[in-house]
Amino acid sequence: MKKYIFILSIIVLTSCENFPGVSFDFNSDMTFVIDKPGLQYDGSKLLDPTTNETFKKNSDKLKDVTVTKVTYTISDFVGTTSQTASASFDAADGNGNNKTNIGSFSNVNLSSLVGKETEITASPAAIIALAGFMKTSPYKVNVYYTGSVNQAPVKFTLKLKVYAKAKAKVI
Repeated sequence: MKKYIFILSIIVLTSCENFPGVSFDFNSDMTFVIDKPGLQYDGSKLLDPTTNETFKKNSDKLKDVTVTKVTYTISDFVGTTSQTASASFDAADGNGNNKTNIGSFSNVNLSSLVGKETEITASPAAIIALAGFMKTSPYKVNVYYTGSVNQAPVKFTLKLKVYAKAKAKVI
């Protein structure tokens, strides 16, 4: 009888909304190597938050994911000091569905941003969509970018980083 009471207690406690959980901060990033002879560039890559061990350990028990900010950092820039770039970033779920714009930058001077982490201004709806993609199995996000520069060729590396918080059930 005690065994059944114990099992019933576990079921009741784990179904409670206020049952203690674990909260953790994590980030997930990806690097785009942009090297094109012309003025336009584009591409896509898969953002995989399960490369973060804490996220991976708790992914099957997630209750909530909140994206706090999205940033980009320019490195390995080869060009003139007057070269500017614009880019737009879209995200979709791991299967490429429900594509939404998560932000952009416009006419930024590439040489002045080398090594400086810069936040992308994203709409609240985009942040919620991005968090939803990360919260739902397979927990991956397709990230697409399109951009242009004022002078060709274009050659730099762009690191896109997503900062987030998550809550997961203990059991």
